[in-house]
Amino acid sequence: CIAGGVSGHIPSHLKPGDLVRVSGPFGTSYLREEHPGPIIAIAGGTGLAPIRSIVATALDKALGRPLHVYFGVRSEQDVYAEAELQAWQALHENLKVHVVLSDDAVADAGPSEASRVGAQRRRHGFVTDAVRTDFPHFQGFQAYLAGPPEMVDAATELLSAGGVPARDIHADAFYSAANPAATGMPA
Repeated sequence: CIAGGVSGHIPSHLKPGDLVRVSGPFGTSYLREEHPGPIIAIAGGTGLAPIRSIVATALDKALGRPLHVYFGVRSEQDVYAEAELQAWQALHENLKVHVVLSDDAVADAGPSEASRVGAQRRRHGFVTDAVRTDFPHFQGFQAYLAGPPEMVDAATELLSAGGVPARDIHADAFYSAANPAATGMPA
């Protein structure tokens, strides 16, 4: 249960036998197979979950397109699912995975999954800065973005300026339930 989230109300408002209506996610996080170009996927924090799904689908379908995954988190302790991503990268030469830490002060704060899988020295700074450093342009790319709204906005701006048309940028911004008023979303 997330404080202030819908699931936090379940124990006080529902009882066994009550009917509940559930809807699926309404985001844009699914693979568009018809695009022939390389894929760049940029995730911030928990935004890695839909990005993993997209990458897994692309690998399962053996599309053969270059896949570039950038995963940005604050600290080493926030890195998760890296063993899976590294295993995929070892099996698929078209996949490149990059983990970027935005907070240098806590980058070495303790053991994590990343240290257990033998991660190389981390890149530091904003994930969009790492992407900008690695690619002079993005013409022909298809992009998938998921994570905090600020990261999604910055990545969208970077990719658009680099040549990715809006129709090829698929983004899901994750708003915090802690302050729905700040997002313009209903509480």
